[in-house]
Amino acid sequence: MLPGNVHADPTVTRYHKTQLLGIKDNTICEKTISLKEERDDSILNNLREGAPQGLTGVPKRAAQENDAIPRVAPKWLKHDRHVLKFDSYFLEPVVESRDENYRIRKCIIYFYLDDDTFHIIEPRVQNSGIPQGVFLKRAKL
Repeated sequence: MLPGNVHADPTVTRYHKTQLLGIKDNTICEKTISLKEERDDSILNNLREGAPQGLTGVPKRAAQENDAIPRVAPKWLKHDRHVLKFDSYFLEPVVESRDENYRIRKCIIYFYLDDDTFHIIEPRVQNSGIPQGVFLKRAKL
């Protein structure tokens, strides 16, 4: 039975290939007349249910949950663009002048709720002679 060493079978009288495709209602479909198999509906129903324990020994899988949408909104989404603003001041000691012992300097504190960061700014006062502006860039404390 090596390739090229095949002898002709004298019992074969039909040499054609059987067609399995046919045209029905202008569509190509498979001819299943000669392909009859016994069908067990109980096995098909068990497969549709997802392999229950009675048939395969595998426990039935849990119902699907949609975990793409969280039950509780994350903090960064819940508090997006929410900012708390606090007006504050601090006392700065002055040692170079005998007229004043301290200066009161006003600040604005921003607290961003989405990522718990602070931003501290001192509003600029023209001709004050004191460096003013950003005390702390947005950062965690």
